[in-house]
Amino acid sequence: MHALVILFSVLFSCFSTVIMAYISMATPIGPWIATTVVLLASLVMRFFIRDVQRSAALGYVTMASSIGGIAATAVGFSFPAIHFLVPEQFALWMHSPVWFISIVGGITLAGGLMGLWFAGVVEDDLLYSQQLSFPIGQLVHKMIIAQEGIRKSYELIIGFFSTILFHVVQSGIGIFSRVAWLLPRSLTLLPKVDLGGFSLPVIRFDIWPLVWAIGFVTGHVIMVPLGVGALAQIGIIGPVHAWFFSHISFSDFVLAFASGMVLISAVQGMIKTPKSLWYTVRRWFSERTVLHRNLRSFVSFEIALIIGIVVGLLSYFQFSLVTQMYLIVGTLVCTYQISVIAGKIGLAQLGRFATFVMVPALVGLRVTFVQAIIIATFVEICGGVAVDVLFGRKTASLLKLNRVLVKRYQLLGLGVATLVVGGVIWLLITRFGLGTDELFVQRAYARALLVQSGSVDLKVLGLGCLFGYVISLLRMSPMLVLGGVLMPFNLTLGLVAGGCMTLLTKDRESWYPFWSGVFAAGSLWMLVQALW
Repeated sequence: MHALVILFSVLFSCFSTVIMAYISMATPIGPWIATTVVLLASLVMRFFIRDVQRSAALGYVTMASSIGGIAATAVGFSFPAIHFLVPEQFALWMHSPVWFISIVGGITLAGGLMGLWFAGVVEDDLLYSQQLSFPIGQLVHKMIIAQEGIRKSYELIIGFFSTILFHVVQSGIGIFSRVAWLLPRSLTLLPKVDLGGFSLPVIRFDIWPLVWAIGFVTGHVIMVPLGVGALAQIGIIGPVHAWFFSHISFSDFVLAFASGMVLISAVQGMIKTPKSLWYTVRRWFSERTVLHRNLRSFVSFEIALIIGIVVGLLSYFQFSLVTQMYLIVGTLVCTYQISVIAGKIGLAQLGRFATFVMVPALVGLRVTFVQAIIIATFVEICGGVAVDVLFGRKTASLLKLNRVLVKRYQLLGLGVATLVVGGVIWLLITRFGLGTDELFVQRAYARALLVQSGSVDLKVLGLGCLFGYVISLLRMSPMLVLGGVLMPFNLTLGLVAGGCMTLLTKDRESWYPFWSGVFAAGSLWMLVQALW
């Protein structure tokens, strides 16, 4: 059985990495891929593994596969920011595929190994001493043992293959060449109208199934702030530019305004973060049993090897010794707090803590733009992998799986992600380009705006800060509202439409398998287009 489980772990790790590499660069969110893997793998493995062994096998495969998803998400959220900050350097890397893949894979390996090791250090403390719920781990466990799992798997397959059929017909491949006109790639709903620098474009139907699915799964969490952002661009940003700042180009105005929103979000996050980090440090040093257990875990050949890999990576990017020490310590402290928050609410707040580590390095240690983004990417990978590992080990605990095998399968998942993620991202960027409808990379663009916020018009920057502050008072995420401000209206409209569809069903969760299949197929189809 183990040979089959290893094979499925590798295949679904590739699947997770590919899907989340695209999702993280195409949209401002990164949904957990584990639930989709459970549904799809349970259907496929039913034909190869006996019932009595299937739950354990499915647990191992899911725990291995999900790491590729979170690693690809972390890379997609931050690494492309180098394209906006130092385009010449990014283009040089892109010109050499092997070099680009090696750089991305090296960062993934270094950050992932540290996150995997650190999750083992804090596992007993968070899962058993503090008894945090780690809700995604519990959800995966329930899905694995649920009696109706096969029905949900079929629903996912229906969503998957119906989306593939949609794209095949639309592309006019083979026998469908004569009916491709039934599903146009785009449709002009309104003539192009200029609204103070903003225009209503054609509607792109070729990517709408994917954005509908993401909008449905996230619901009001993304629907409301994105809608507010789109309306703000029409009703606030366009008119204010036309009336008071017409001497500035519209693109520069939007850049400065968005930088203000990013800046206020970063400031608010950095105000809140020290308090939570102080709690972490105080807990570690006030509870002797926790401190002693962690100290024993820190001193080992394993961590010496991981530190050596991290130092080697950072030395290549010419980080000073002081900056290397700062990054390692800051990453570990922030990773612990990211894990605590995820253990309570199921969300990994990677961006906030990556910013918390990155900004002091920019200001106090004078790191370059490339180094700043490497810092942010490293923190997000380490924190994301640690949280995903802990989710998996919560599932393993509930399923009573072998802890040694769990660690080996999670290490296997990280290894596959390291080998795959760089190639997938290079391929997607080469085929679609960054900043396009297909790969808007809103998160990476926002991080680039934060780094460059000191070189824009200060008055417009202040207006953006004020708008972001008002948005936060309304209990909306300024970063999600920023997505509505910056993203092409076509993408925003699709995501909002998907969110609105949740209002038409009484049981939204019953539709999750179908829409998970849709967004998995949509993501894979984009890779097919890139290879085509």
